[in-house]
Amino acid sequence: MIVTIQTNCENFKNELEEVVRAFAPYLSLSEDGKVVFANLFLKGKIAQTEVIADGLESVCREYPIDENWSELYLKRCLKRFLKRDLYDFFSKAVGVSLSYGSLTGIRPTKLFYELLEENKDPQKEMVDYFRVSESKARLVADIIDVQKGIYLAETD
Repeated sequence: MIVTIQTNCENFKNELEEVVRAFAPYLSLSEDGKVVFANLFLKGKIAQTEVIADGLESVCREYPIDENWSELYLKRCLKRFLKRDLYDFFSKAVGVSLSYGSLTGIRPTKLFYELLEENKDPQKEMVDYFRVSESKARLVADIIDVQKGIYLAETD
């Protein structure tokens, strides 16, 4: 399927297109492709995503926003919401799940450390939220275990 992404979040467009590229050879990008709208709306303390295209099942979700989030963290979360929902949309559309799920452009170990700092269960978050396969999430956890002495020495 050949698609083009249209979004109201132009600053996220490159990352959204990376999700499409991750699905190659099932998907490819072209300005003449089927238009997929990937939009994000902020309504008070709620972020709403909307991923739609003619003839395909849409993905629309709502996410709570914490008013205590920093501007940088809010931007990171908004991008993650939209990328994850775009991933889910394309995964359904082509019937394929990717082993690294919605992750593009980030080292999985870096994300693992970020999730640890957020007091989340990184392995569970990678599988449940980012759609990473169980085996890849376990691999990242194993790498983190091997790196512990090195990472802790570098952060001191």
